[in-house]
Amino acid sequence: MRSVTDAIGIEEGPAVPAPPAVEAPAARYGAAVQQLFDSDHVVREALRDRLVDVTSRSLELRAEAAAAFSGFYPSRIPVADRERTTYLAPGDDLIVLQTEQTNLTLERQRAAPLAGRLRLHLTPELLDLIDKTDANDERVGRIPLAALLELLRGSVPLPSADPVSVCRAEARADDLLKAITETRPKPNTPGDEVKRNVDEATGPTHPPKSKPSEPPKKEPNQPEVLTKIKELLAAMRTPETAPVFEVPSRADQGTVREGLATFELRSGPADVTSYHDFTSLRIAFQGVWTEVFDGQLESTGRQLYEESVKLKSFAGLDPRAQAIDTLDDLKRLMAEVRDLAQITSDATPGVVRPPVSAGGGAVSQSTTAVDVARNALLGGPTGDPVVDAILNPGGALINAIGNLFAGKPQLTWDSFPGPLPVGNDVITVRFEPDAVPVGTVEIMIENGPQAWWWKGIEFREFDTHGNVISNFRISNDPRDSGVWQKDSYNRLPLYTPQLQNGVLEFQKAAPGIGFGVHTGYYLLAGLPARMPDRMRAIFRWEKDS
Repeated sequence: MRSVTDAIGIEEGPAVPAPPAVEAPAARYGAAVQQLFDSDHVVREALRDRLVDVTSRSLELRAEAAAAFSGFYPSRIPVADRERTTYLAPGDDLIVLQTEQTNLTLERQRAAPLAGRLRLHLTPELLDLIDKTDANDERVGRIPLAALLELLRGSVPLPSADPVSVCRAEARADDLLKAITETRPKPNTPGDEVKRNVDEATGPTHPPKSKPSEPPKKEPNQPEVLTKIKELLAAMRTPETAPVFEVPSRADQGTVREGLATFELRSGPADVTSYHDFTSLRIAFQGVWTEVFDGQLESTGRQLYEESVKLKSFAGLDPRAQAIDTLDDLKRLMAEVRDLAQITSDATPGVVRPPVSAGGGAVSQSTTAVDVARNALLGGPTGDPVVDAILNPGGALINAIGNLFAGKPQLTWDSFPGPLPVGNDVITVRFEPDAVPVGTVEIMIENGPQAWWWKGIEFREFDTHGNVISNFRISNDPRDSGVWQKDSYNRLPLYTPQLQNGVLEFQKAAPGIGFGVHTGYYLLAGLPARMPDRMRAIFRWEKDS
């Protein structure tokens, strides 16, 4: 622990570690702010002039796109076909449309000259209803509609049955029930036959003894019952035999295919034994149809139209486009934009053409032709950090950080505690407000029992050109020689303004390489969002895979 000795040699207690010695930020940031305020009116006027032109043109393009898409409807069907009652437009009610279609078809059938026919059997009741006046044939005549409707509704009473027939039916039913319930007579034996003959010849020698009544015995029907019993006994197996499971054969693919090959739809009614005679069968309504498209199709088409007008204006062509009403018109617009973009790209000089990826793929999203031309005209950075920041806000810083930390996952404050992308690591963070002096903040690192080996955090600060102007590291190892200060190995005090352009890199011992090799795994920017003045942030590495 460091100690301080005064002028007379008296040793004082340990001192609180101060922030690392860096260039005083007051003068640096003060000059930048002063320069920004001095050129504020110039910057505002330049931005306002350009924004007025760009905004006005954007509004004009939006109005043109809205006018061009005023009649757009996502359908491949002409307007005349979509006006039919069987078309279900987006947002319409299917039940309402089907009801309207059914009612319309029924009204059309009622008004048709060929109405439906009904065939009736010529029963005595129907013959009584026929008016045979002025008719040569007794089967030809007229029936009043009211009488026919009553007959169809079943209001005509059934004819009364013959009493004799009713009695005969009841007697027959009684005979059948008696034959089922009464006991059948016992068959006679040869001895019984001889005894009966002797009794008839000589008379009974003694009166017959009365026997107690016995319940009738139901004897099964011999031929049918014996046949069933034999079948059951034949299917039964003795206990000594092994069980056999006779699973019925299942249809394989060949059997199913053979059945489909012989399947045939024949003409005529499907129910052969139908008791109804359908002389004319008609469906009450036609099928209802519709089309399904993406809900963002129209908005995406309008954006494509705006870009098409910009591209035509850039190429010096007439920016006016035809109206977009159908999907075919939208396809035509897409083809025009694709062809025009290819022609414009081929005609652009290579010195200002945006670079492509190594595989010849899409143009880099971080560089455009305007950026390349601007750098060529301005000759790179102007040398003024404020002007460079306005012309390319954060561009140099982002590029420098991207080159320095390429391939490392970018974390946010919401990423904690994890699990984090590499190995499902878990890092918790807790905050202690008003824990350090005014104008400073503090970063600490801890580790849990499941992550006891080396862990570290390195802080890097960048200038407006992306150059590293300061970097400090802390770790959980008090013997680590690479920390910013021995007596504050796991604590890093910083000036609060340093967080604005600062990045934290979370490091740990690289597995499989060897001791002492420390590798960065995660990056955290945007530090001021959770670390205001006098805030202490404690990162605790709980799990390390």
